[in-house]
Amino acid sequence: MLAAVLAGVLVLATVIGSGWFLSAERRSARDAKNLNADAPPDDRWANGAVVDWRTSIGTNQEIVTAGNHLIAVNRPTTTNSHVTLTGYTIGDEGLSEAWTTTVSLPQEVYGNPEFLAWGESTLVHDTTLIDLDTGRTSAAPWNARAHPMLADDLIITCNSDDSCQAWRQGEAEPLWSAQAPGASRQFGLSRLLTTYVRRNNRYIIMDTQHIINLDTGQEFPLELPALADYRIAAASNGWIVAALNTQITVNDYTAEVTHVYEFDIDGGAPTGSYVAKLGIMSRGILIYKNSPRLMSDYRTLWRDGDFSPVLALGHGDTCTTSIEVLGGPTFDVPSAGATSTDSPSGSAISPSSKLNCPHFIPSPGHRVLLTAMDNRTDANSFHFLHNLATGEAISFEGIDTTANSQLELVRSDLILGYDPDDGEVYGFSPAGSR
Repeated sequence: MLAAVLAGVLVLATVIGSGWFLSAERRSARDAKNLNADAPPDDRWANGAVVDWRTSIGTNQEIVTAGNHLIAVNRPTTTNSHVTLTGYTIGDEGLSEAWTTTVSLPQEVYGNPEFLAWGESTLVHDTTLIDLDTGRTSAAPWNARAHPMLADDLIITCNSDDSCQAWRQGEAEPLWSAQAPGASRQFGLSRLLTTYVRRNNRYIIMDTQHIINLDTGQEFPLELPALADYRIAAASNGWIVAALNTQITVNDYTAEVTHVYEFDIDGGAPTGSYVAKLGIMSRGILIYKNSPRLMSDYRTLWRDGDFSPVLALGHGDTCTTSIEVLGGPTFDVPSAGATSTDSPSGSAISPSSKLNCPHFIPSPGHRVLLTAMDNRTDANSFHFLHNLATGEAISFEGIDTTANSQLELVRSDLILGYDPDDGEVYGFSPAGSR
């Protein structure tokens, strides 16, 4: 039943519109911003991808990217925690090797993604910090029982009792320590926390039900009515709380939004509410056009049943297996292969997996849609790009992510692909951009 509930919560977070992975740039009311580790792709990928360079780094590895760094991860066996890391600098003409080191990394790291890029120079793996410039490793200041999550420039670590700490890069003492309701469950949803900037304050949403001030650790006050179940979404000019009628069985989790409450940016009591239009959630997973969105955009959809704020719908039993572009084509979401034949995290990635559903990021002009499975090595990892006008997948020479190849969106206009069978890293740019 846990798998069904977890998958259901992930689906609801996307349907209602928390904006975890929809990072299209838009400034709206009061200069609101949603800051995500996941960046949207450039619209020009709709024209295709061309190879700018190739560099050989050796076979049967995984790659991790952060800033202008690529790290090759070589795991000799699934039972040996000692891995070899080789750091490269990403340049205009290819990769330049910078360092190599051997480090012990735990075999079982729960949550996704496995590696977190912390600022410009640090890679986080559980309790190990890796200097991206030198390869030097050090122990993180948090304890081994705490689960690290990334929110803007801070690492948030939480224990099973919801006690959390926030850490600045390079500092041995936490910025704050506080009880953060829902934190112990958030790690199972995602290690990448969207930061909502509202009136110069930074907030995160824990477990889809608790707003936390990122700089103080204190819970943000909303005067909620008595609700059996609900989800919170951030609007650019306030907060949305969707009341749910939830049904949980051994193998399934279903919910219907019944009522929506609106709150001002400063919280407090609701400023308005409305009965939700029935049947919206049964239409599919909502992929919105823009983020952040005004409260009126939510009202247009959930009160009026008008889908004009929605770009596309995802369809599938538990996870999305096809995409319906509203006013456009419908196409299948392919199954993705393993990230590495020898990696403990390299089990087959499939949209049919209840704990490994795909999520989607549209380009700013809605010309392409990026698909990334939840089981991935880092925030830049993804699996497919589709042209939304035609429904066709963008082809990357030498790369097959339905097998064991990897793709990394390093910048909106730079994608790296790695084929572990031939050991080549390919640098791609949008066709016609040079």
